[in-house]
Formats: sequence, structure tokens, C-alpha cells
Amino acid sequence: MNAIAILGEVVGDPELRETPDGLAIAKFPLRFAAARPEEAPYQVSVVVFGRVARPGETTRNLAQEVAQQFHQGDTVVVEGQLRMNTIERDGYKEKRAEIQARKVVSVSAGASLNTEFSVQEPAPSSPPPKAASKPAAERRAAPAKPPVNLPSLEEDELPF
Repeated sequence: MNAIAILGEVVGDPELRETPDGLAIAKFPLRFAAARPEEAPYQVSVVVFGRVARPGETTRNLAQEVAQQFHQGDTVVVEGQLRMNTIERDGYKEKRAEIQARKVVSVSAGASLNTEFSVQEPAPSSPPPKAASKPAAERRAAPAKPPVNLPSLEEDELPF
């Protein structure tokens, strides 16, 4: 399974293109924090595909919606598949990461676009039973779980 979900900042406005056979493609760069604070942020390209609606169709064009809704500076969560593309530049082969998005969610505005067609699950007929709640005094007095102490490994000791 190839799945990724990543939180980042849209670095440039999405670029919208259309192929001759009616496929719309929105592409934008996404910047996200590195694993270590001393490292510079990483950047990846995000690609969203959407079929262009023919006259009389009511198909959503998801690539167009992404291009209209998201702009440079927005904070988003992108869910999709990670792809590695190899390109040749000045005689050297270079690998570039790209995310083929299935879902793009705006963190600041709460709006989201689901870029995959899925069937909505029916709402449950009755609400789930509520657990008996403790009085507020008991909730505050409950001891917190102690933190788990993990051994610190140097970079040379990592098992992979």
C-alpha cells in the first residue's frame, strides 16, 4: 500500500492545465517541516486530477476546484500516493517526489475537497450509547499516565 498524509504550506498558487483528451490537472508546490529543526523545510509537488465535464454533465472538476480554492500561503493537509519521478537535467538524473492527491483539506478555513469518488456511508439509525460520565472533580483528580521513556539512539545505531 502506498499512502501518505502530510501537513504543509502551499508555496505557489495551483497551476491548472488540461490535456487534449479532457483531463484537468492542478499542480502546486507544498512545503513542510523537516524531521530535525536544524534542517531546511522540504518541498514536494502535489498533483490533482479531474475530468472536465462535457456539456450537459454535472461532473465535478476536482482539479479546477483545487485551483480556485487554494492559494499561496494556505495551510493544507494532503492525502494521497507518493510518486518518485526521475528527470534528466544537465546530463544528470534527478529524483523528485510528487504526491498524487486524493484529498486536500484546508486547515485554516476548515473547507475540504475530496478528490476521489466514494459512496457516502448511511447515517446510523440511532446514536451510539453514551458512556457514563464521571463528575468533574473525579476527572480532574485522575492521575496522568507517566511518559514513556524511549532510549535515545545515535544516528549510527539506527536499525535501518
